[in-house]
Amino acid sequence: MGVDIEIAGIHVSIKGNKFLNSFSSVEKHLIEPFIINGRTPRSFENKSFSANIKFSTCLKESPVYAPLLLKKVMSCFPDNENVRATFKVFQRTLMPAYLNGNKIYACDFQDVFRDDPAEQNKIIISSSRAAIFNKQKKRIDVVVHDDKQHISPGYPDRLKTLMLLMRIILTSKNDGVILHASCLEDRKNGYVFMGPGNSGKSTAAQMLSPCRILSDDISVIRRIDNTYKIFPNPWWNANMFSGTTNYKYPVSLKALFFIGKAKKTSMRRLSYKEALGVMMYRDGKFHQMGFRDNKAGIRNFYLFSQGLLEQIPAFELRIKKWHKFKSEFNKLIDAHLK
Repeated sequence: MGVDIEIAGIHVSIKGNKFLNSFSSVEKHLIEPFIINGRTPRSFENKSFSANIKFSTCLKESPVYAPLLLKKVMSCFPDNENVRATFKVFQRTLMPAYLNGNKIYACDFQDVFRDDPAEQNKIIISSSRAAIFNKQKKRIDVVVHDDKQHISPGYPDRLKTLMLLMRIILTSKNDGVILHASCLEDRKNGYVFMGPGNSGKSTAAQMLSPCRILSDDISVIRRIDNTYKIFPNPWWNANMFSGTTNYKYPVSLKALFFIGKAKKTSMRRLSYKEALGVMMYRDGKFHQMGFRDNKAGIRNFYLFSQGLLEQIPAFELRIKKWHKFKSEFNKLIDAHLK
């Protein structure tokens, strides 16, 4: 038993029912449109991935061979204080849960981190979960430290685990990214609004209504046949979720905005170098989503961003929250994109 899901044209079979059964009522409502059990996938490729999600509630000692393996895994990540702190949690709580009592996983794990730089793009970690990808078997193993006392009431924590799973697939495929950004379709154009928390991403989406909001918090962008598309996804801000999801189809990306609040609405087109620098600084290491990507993953994100910004215009957008924002935005975007 398990559940089949499809997000951004990618089909994943999650083994077992424990993961889905652990969802809150809001999370179940958000994920329901993407469950394809008994339905034909609308995937863009004729292959699917399988996933195992394991929960750990206690600390265990790592197997005796783990120190050398840990050193090899650590070499895949950038050497900075943030990664080292997260990696200590991974070492104490996540890796032992993955390895202990499972010789098959232990062999897989050593194989995943063999001495081949092209094969290092196999793991993403955070303070409470890790995703490990066996590319040869098209299987992702996710380990979650199930410490519920650190989860805020109403926070879609299980869906964040699913985001980690999708992130590692997109990174391995080199044709997509997940950004901390709201996204929508307006007048048949797709727009992405990037920015840190409380920068106005959700506000901009709401003020542009009526429009088709794909998500108010996370954007999934993929390159399909040399066209960049944004996809509906289940990762909404639970406090802003209206109870409906617009999941039917993706839309071609028209423009990317780096957003912030101001006393007056304004828009400035960024040069390619300026936009690339802002994109890497704001989302390249995914700090705002709590994920630590490895060196290969960061490199792939950089290369994807290069191609994206060569084709899609990027703007600095300052927004004023008032009833005339939509008309001001449309006037500005028409002037810049005419």
